[in-house]
Amino acid sequence: MLTTNPTTHDYRPPFMEWQTGQYERFARFSFILPYKFLLLCGMVEIPPQKILEDFMATLSGQSTGREEWKIAHKHLKAYFLANGYGQQYYTRKELYQIFTEMNDVKLLLPASNDEEQIRSHVIWRDEYEYHWFHQWYQKPRRLHNLQIVPEHTIEQFKCKVQHQPIAENSDLPSAGSTQP
Repeated sequence: MLTTNPTTHDYRPPFMEWQTGQYERFARFSFILPYKFLLLCGMVEIPPQKILEDFMATLSGQSTGREEWKIAHKHLKAYFLANGYGQQYYTRKELYQIFTEMNDVKLLLPASNDEEQIRSHVIWRDEYEYHWFHQWYQKPRRLHNLQIVPEHTIEQFKCKVQHQPIAENSDLPSAGSTQP
């Protein structure tokens, strides 16, 4: 059962209008855990919430670092496909491409800890993910090609991105520069 009244202090309104109800980003879920899953969690002393959060982060490609996560990501993609999720809209090849693209965005995170670079990356990433989602959502294979985000929302997003200050670094060489 889903409760859509989030209590987190980090709550922000949905970025895309459809992110409500079942697709609420800051949702609280209340459901009965399978008893054997709960027993397993108790035996290994890992809370069920930790396992579920790791599952979601790994499946979506948000886990980074350890080789174990890369292996788990591979297995979770196979799990997702074995259960037939999304195959009414996409081929298996397209679903693998979706997973690859989701995973690749994190590779573009700046290596430095420069706050302005990271902020600029986050702004770019949000815009990219917005367009990436719509590219895949509007694929011709979709049985009911609904416009889930009104055009005015797209314009609001473009305006928001354009008005975000992006760090300008005059030390960077311009295009065509011969500086190393």
